[in-house]
Amino acid sequence: MTRPGLTAAGSDEPAELATLHRLAATGVDNTDDMDITCVTIDCHDPSKVAAFWNKALGWGGVAIATDGSGAVCGPAQGGPYLEMVRVPEDKVVKNRVHLGCTAGPLGELDAEIERLLRLGATIAWEEELSSEVAAAYRNVVLRDPGGNEFCLSGGAHPA
Repeated sequence: MTRPGLTAAGSDEPAELATLHRLAATGVDNTDDMDITCVTIDCHDPSKVAAFWNKALGWGGVAIATDGSGAVCGPAQGGPYLEMVRVPEDKVVKNRVHLGCTAGPLGELDAEIERLLRLGATIAWEEELSSEVAAAYRNVVLRDPGGNEFCLSGGAHPA
């Protein structure tokens, strides 16, 4: 990745954004099927939200648009990434689409929640499950620093 603020040749897009867009496209197999290249998140502070997700997911870095209007983060090896776009309006209702993440085994969920809270997440609520299901699986809804909900589960939901 290049230094923030530099633009790719022949483009108004910062070089870092162009690099992530290009890396995401490397997995496209040119079939008739569609591929997801990114998930876009509206927020007031793209750099703050991108930094959170980069640390939360252990990804390869954050690229911020020179004017602060957007930021991206993604895996160092390429693939689908997250794009944050600055918007003026406040978030007022629950997200209609959100990310679903896993902490792995049920015994690791609470430690992962604590780590995410230290990074700036907040807990929104925990899904209510029967005691039989909850003995093997939990799902907690958190909010990133921009207020966008995401799920964090632990364990395996019994079939």
